[in-house]
Amino acid sequence: MTVEVLPDPFAAVHDADPYALLAELREAGPVHRARTGDGQWVWLVTRYAEARVLLADPRMSRDPRNARADWLAANRANPTADPSVMAPHVGITDGADHARLRRLVSGVFAAGPVRHLRAQVDRLAHDLVDGLAGRDAADLVTAFAEPLPAMVICELLGVPEADRDRFRGWIRAIVADDAEAGPEESARRREAAVRGLFDYLDELIAAARRAPGEGLVSTLAAAAADGDRLTGPELRSTLFVLLIGGYETTLGFLATSVLHLLADPGRWRALHAEPGRCADAVEELLRYDGSVKTSFWMFPTEPVHLGGAELRPGDPVMVSFAAANRDPAANAEPDRLLLGRAEPRHLAFGHGPHYCLGAPLARVEASAGLAALAARCPELSLAVPPREVGWQHSPIVRSPLALPVHPGRVLGRTETR
Repeated sequence: MTVEVLPDPFAAVHDADPYALLAELREAGPVHRARTGDGQWVWLVTRYAEARVLLADPRMSRDPRNARADWLAANRANPTADPSVMAPHVGITDGADHARLRRLVSGVFAAGPVRHLRAQVDRLAHDLVDGLAGRDAADLVTAFAEPLPAMVICELLGVPEADRDRFRGWIRAIVADDAEAGPEESARRREAAVRGLFDYLDELIAAARRAPGEGLVSTLAAAAADGDRLTGPELRSTLFVLLIGGYETTLGFLATSVLHLLADPGRWRALHAEPGRCADAVEELLRYDGSVKTSFWMFPTEPVHLGGAELRPGDPVMVSFAAANRDPAANAEPDRLLLGRAEPRHLAFGHGPHYCLGAPLARVEASAGLAALAARCPELSLAVPPREVGWQHSPIVRSPLALPVHPGRVLGRTETR
């Protein structure tokens, strides 16, 4: 049975704890018609089984051209006011077009090639931990969770050291609203940052084609299948989506995970004693409170019946990963963080044809980052109660605005071996 949802599940009041309302919705039914803050509405899927079915349904399109006219009129699909800037990419294509783009890109992000990056990510994580030594207090977001994915992206793309502050500035302007600037000024800065980043990516692509190297840009520029290659605009949009998505979600996941681990000092002591457990811990942390709260928009191309609801062609639909991952039908005691949980079931990286291409890299960054912190910062502690941590307001991403900590004693790299 479906119900009309009166509370807006995307409202700022739920940023700190979205799970109480989501549990009510999940218990009431698997599919709900929810209002959003701007007066639009969306079908929201809240149970694990129905979410997996929908994410794998070929009748569900990610292409915004299949949306209702009023949804398109709101220009929700573009990060910039000029829709011509973004070429089709793996995130918004379907069927044969999606398969073609994914085939050209997937090999670069497969688990095997990404594992070779572990030593590089370890080094970057330990460099950031070095910066915590001797400090009485720090914001772990700005000191660790934000710079780590940004540094990894710069290394992968081959961004010169002299350009990295400017590059990170563009990314921050794109993914975060400036509360002091206001919505109009934030939108202007975001569009300027998108254009600046796109121009810079064009330069990197041109340089990679003039003198191919071993970096990600050169690898993607050279990637071919059955004689096919990515066009320049396709490559630019693909790089944009991969780096923005990877930066924002990894930042949020690292900060959120450390918050939960430090909320129970016993968890942190256990990981310090065995930092090799971080890879397994990451899976339970992804399930318990992953950084991606909902899927991107989807649109039925023909009527779809799910959980008692009829989703009509063009209707906007989202899966609540946050609700589905805590479905008691999928995981016992879902509201408990159990680092020893055997094979936690989660949809943190989606499911079906749009399963996240960057999942192997995200897992490497998360496990390397947590292992470096846990191994070298045995006394790391929260500087504020967990309830005082502020959260980014976003319907998609879950991320603390800041995470004040006391680093305590920071061990040298050789002391942890």
